[in-house]
Amino acid sequence: MSMKKSNMIKFFAAALTFLGISATGVKPVKQPAQAASKRIKVISKQYVTVWTNYQKGRHVATHLKKGSSHFVYQTATDSMGNLWYRIGKKEWVMAKYFN
Repeated sequence: MSMKKSNMIKFFAAALTFLGISATGVKPVKQPAQAASKRIKVISKQYVTVWTNYQKGRHVATHLKKGSSHFVYQTATDSMGNLWYRIGKKEWVMAKYFN
């Protein structure tokens, strides 16, 4: 390796170290998993329709029976002011049918 190339590598290594950038010190940032905030139970109607999204979603083939309980992973409010619960991946239900 030439002296010029060696000096250039040392210069860049020193500059990166000075700036706090190090290949060995970089750790990936992981987002913590969201824990279920609460458990809900169907109290109204014979069954509740499950939707793919709380805003203009499509209903899925799943319906929740009266008395069944589910974990809430996220809440949201639609444009009409209705509260929704996310109970699974792409599974949303309107909160008014739960305790």
